[in-house]
Amino acid sequence: MLRAVVAAAASLLLVLCGGAIGYFVAKSPAGLFEEADEMEEAWVGAVAGQLSLYNAASLAAIGVPSAELDAQLAKLGDILGLDLSKSRVTFAGLTLKRAELLHFEDRAIAELLYASENHGPVALCIMAAPGGDGEGEVESRDGLNLMYWAESGRRFLLIGDAPAERIESLAKTVASVFETR
Repeated sequence: MLRAVVAAAASLLLVLCGGAIGYFVAKSPAGLFEEADEMEEAWVGAVAGQLSLYNAASLAAIGVPSAELDAQLAKLGDILGLDLSKSRVTFAGLTLKRAELLHFEDRAIAELLYASENHGPVALCIMAAPGGDGEGEVESRDGLNLMYWAESGRRFLLIGDAPAERIESLAKTVASVFETR
């Protein structure tokens, strides 16, 4: 009787180990990176779709009192554990119009919406997400130029209706402001 129980336990252990090994082989690091890339593509696409609904006239119609904007920035900063004071998120040639909390797949995203002096809308999105650091390069999507990068457990996206060179220059400025090294 004892032998049968031991044999059954050993068989069950082998099945469980085999299942675990099969799972991890099926989810190779490359597969896990592909899942991460798909999530990144999806949230960048969602932001691009939303930003494409704005133009210079719709941004001009947004009027947020300074005290309210400060409160929005403080709330988002608390949620992300990041200093989002107005002095830190003010950039040359851009006027901050709105700071709002968005969500994508249960992750908080701070979206800072700017009106550009010479171009259409520009948004800076910051999402707290585990992962390493990574530099981005300028891409185009839905008629918008964007640059995406990761730094210290956060994903940054700068996207707008501005030339690629302007987006890249702004992204470098933003990255230097939030760099933790």
